[in-house]
Amino acid sequence: MAPDAGPKGKAAGGFDLLDHFERFLAEPPPQSLLITGSAGTGKSTLVRTLLPRLKGHGIFVAYRTEPDRSSGDGTAGSGPVLSLLLVDPEGVRKGEGVPVASDPAGLMSFAPASARSEEAFPTPILEAVQRMVAAGGGFVVVDTWDPSTEREFRSRAGEAGAVEVITTTTPIMRAKFGRLPIRGIFVVAEIPDGEMRTAADGIVELGWEDLDGFRLRVVSIPKLREIPTPESRYLYSLDGGDFHCPPQLPIGFRPPIGPPEPDPAPDDNSLFPGSTAFVNAFGRLRFHGLTGLQVPPRFSGTMGDVFLFPVVAHALSIGGRAVWIPSAASSPGQILAQLSRWIPADFLRERLRIVTPWGPDPGLGEFKSVALPIRRAPDDGRDVRSVVAPGVGPLFPDAFRFLQATPEGRPTLYVIYIDGVRALASIAGAPLNPETFPMIVSGYARLPRFHGFGFGRSDDPVIRVLAASLDTHVQIEERYGRTVLLGIRPRTHPYILDWDFSSGRYDLLPMT
Repeated sequence: MAPDAGPKGKAAGGFDLLDHFERFLAEPPPQSLLITGSAGTGKSTLVRTLLPRLKGHGIFVAYRTEPDRSSGDGTAGSGPVLSLLLVDPEGVRKGEGVPVASDPAGLMSFAPASARSEEAFPTPILEAVQRMVAAGGGFVVVDTWDPSTEREFRSRAGEAGAVEVITTTTPIMRAKFGRLPIRGIFVVAEIPDGEMRTAADGIVELGWEDLDGFRLRVVSIPKLREIPTPESRYLYSLDGGDFHCPPQLPIGFRPPIGPPEPDPAPDDNSLFPGSTAFVNAFGRLRFHGLTGLQVPPRFSGTMGDVFLFPVVAHALSIGGRAVWIPSAASSPGQILAQLSRWIPADFLRERLRIVTPWGPDPGLGEFKSVALPIRRAPDDGRDVRSVVAPGVGPLFPDAFRFLQATPEGRPTLYVIYIDGVRALASIAGAPLNPETFPMIVSGYARLPRFHGFGFGRSDDPVIRVLAASLDTHVQIEERYGRTVLLGIRPRTHPYILDWDFSSGRYDLLPMT
């Protein structure tokens, strides 16, 4: 069952980093957030995503470093010159305002002595801040000046807003950082100096980490005064032009299992995995092919259920048959309880078999025929291989016969947990052999419209020998409390596993 959904379909109790930034910036001023990172890490995208969450009057300043001008105008030797694009949506146009007071609203008391002069800091910015403070507060955003930033800031000014270009120097801007009685977001590309880092109330660093040759986007929070974050690192994505940081899941979280989606484009040559997100990331399931999900040792087996239940439910719903070899920790009753929420009882009885080490289970009631007990040897004395098919071997011949009887034109699905098939094979007296198991699987793959879908640990020898035969091979990792999927075959960039808690269906957020 999915946990109770919170706002916007998020898991109740889950930690959302953007919500946390919003609360941080709502604290009484001064409150400054310094965002830093190299080019392409998404600093401006984070700002644009945060802006709709901020309340009050906003002032926007875009800065661009210009060549040092030594022309006797007072800027020589004072550091790099900055061109500033000031956007004040509720301001007045240049030349129409009232001259700023010598110390408007006590603003200069927040600057060091070296910057305490009316001429030292651009008057239009002081006027804009004075109007904002007089109006009851607001925020200032300072970001690098590029075409996208300029378009974003100008669009927020509207027809009546004030837009003007002014100049100052880097030391003057830096001296004022973190000292004005305002809420501010300041974006810098280079690693800031010690003075800026000390003055900032919060620091957000955007960057990358390597995952098998691909880059994971990682946001680090080295400082956030008053309301620090529970963790210091989080995964994020810029997919779709927004900054996405999936909420950190609550302690004890159990992944919800969602129903299959309708197949948006039925294809006679492949099987829909029950999830559009999976198709968009890794493609459809090829008939006579194999899909393998590989997880680290000690990874929860319940993660496999997230992907396997939808594909089984979809196959059954369109008239196919499925054999399920569950995890050693699961039971037929648990599987049937979940599937019966979406699939009619007669479909389950006719189209599904769950291999179990036990005999008939009266506790399954009307579904007792679904449980398929294993047999140590054929009951008629014949060689199992002659009964089943060449190369299939003695593993679960009744399961093979069941799939062999799938109606023509319908899919045949074989779902296995490697730990489960290993346990069952041992009970059947035929311990799993990594060298022969691929041949057994190949026997099933000869069935019409067959697909095999498996889930196992990366340190299992069976997974390693099967890897070369997989059409779809997905590696699953845990990073900073979130689950990351990476396509080995086909090769893909990483995805963050996320959920729509209103439906329970999983989503895959591209790490782009």
